[in-house]
Order: sequence, then C-alpha cells, then structure tokens
Amino acid sequence: MIRNKEKARSGRRASEAEQDYLEAIHELIEAKGYAKAVEIAQRLQLKGPSVTRMVQKLSRDGFLKYEKYRGIIMTRQGRATATDMQHRHHLLRKFLMGLGVDAETANADAEGMEHHVSRKTLKCLANWLARSPKKVAQPPSAVSQGKAQPGGGEGRE
Repeated sequence: MIRNKEKARSGRRASEAEQDYLEAIHELIEAKGYAKAVEIAQRLQLKGPSVTRMVQKLSRDGFLKYEKYRGIIMTRQGRATATDMQHRHHLLRKFLMGLGVDAETANADAEGMEHHVSRKTLKCLANWLARSPKKVAQPPSAVSQGKAQPGGGEGRE
C-alpha cells in the first residue's frame, strides 16, 4: 500500500520552493557531477537543516533519491522538473533582456516569473523569440500597433 501511495504522490507537480531546489540541485550536478546539502544551502541562501528536510521530502515524493551521507541523485521526474524550470528561466530572461532589462534584473525577475507562466504562453514566447533572435526590442503587440519607440518602450496614447 505504501508503494501505491508513493507512486501517486510522485505524479504531482512540485511546489515553487521544490522547483527552486530541483533547479539548484540540477545545476550543481551539471557543474560538478554531484550535489551536497551544504552547497544547496549556500546556493539558495538557506540553513542546512532546512535543506536536509526538503531533500528528504523530495526523495519521499519521487523527485530525488537521497541516502544520508551518500549523496543526492535526481530521478527522471526530478530532472524533468529541473530542466523545465531552466528552460522557462532561459526564455523569460532572454525576453526581458531583449526588452532592455539589465542582466541582473532580468535574471531576478525570470526567477519569480518562471513558476507562474503557462506552457501555452511559453510556447508562444519561444516561437516569437525564434522569429526575432537578434532584435528582441518590443513585444509583438507594440510593434504591430505602431507604438514602438526608439528607446524600446511603448508610446503613450
């Protein structure tokens, strides 16, 4: 019975906090080949015990495999969630920077937005960015309505 419960729980969508953890863990594993709780804590600016509790929860929910003193391994579901978040972040950051937002602000804003934008919107954004890879100055509505201004902002009506 516990097995069925774990299977059902592992099919749920990760919360925003869990998504942030998975993204950080994935980035550490990509960079170093492994992730330790202390490094996750540093990256997310959290305390070690909080990270340990979340890693244990993510393990129970099927996003990670975690054994105390052995390390963290991402499951297929954990990797899929992490790469989805990275993709969302990249698209949003690229879009914001194309609007003229500085890199630091674009990165911070994309971090918050990545959790809330729909797949449909992301698909449209990706298609739009693909059509205008070098010059992402204004959203399509501003350009098509003739409101584009040289500074990258929209005109006032």
